[in-house]
Amino acid sequence: MEAADFLKYPDMRALVQHAGDCFPDTRFFMCSDERMPHITGADLSCYCRKANTVLDRFSSQHIAILGPASAAWITAFFSVISAGRVIVPLHDSIHVPELEECILQADCGILLYDIGYASAAAAIRQEINGLQIIERHVLYVRNDRNTPLRHAYPPKSGQSDQRSD
Repeated sequence: MEAADFLKYPDMRALVQHAGDCFPDTRFFMCSDERMPHITGADLSCYCRKANTVLDRFSSQHIAILGPASAAWITAFFSVISAGRVIVPLHDSIHVPELEECILQADCGILLYDIGYASAAAAIRQEINGLQIIERHVLYVRNDRNTPLRHAYPPKSGQSDQRSD
């Protein structure tokens, strides 16, 4: 059996599950983000399941992501892919009109964004009818007491989509 045989996965869910099972305490994707400075294999597996539950509340199959590379970014990327959705990574140096065009061209119904891009996300949402925006940390739990950071919900008519508990 060749070494490459061990790297084949039928889908992203299998890869994420393997990371959780075989590398539960290994730190991956270390970065300077205080809210999620790294992710372990167990974290990745758990967060992908939790994100899938949040994403199930939305019907959109195409999801854009905006923000700098970080553990939260790559976790969001893996979460969307393992949920069977299409991820559309947006370069964080592109201006709002170009971001809007990319989102429209890709037929995205959701924009996951880094908190540092909240004003850009809000501006984009104003221009794209029906676009849901979700700050990407809300998809996960990140502390020892397993307390949610915040939850994302589709906005009700006349309500903001920036709800917190």
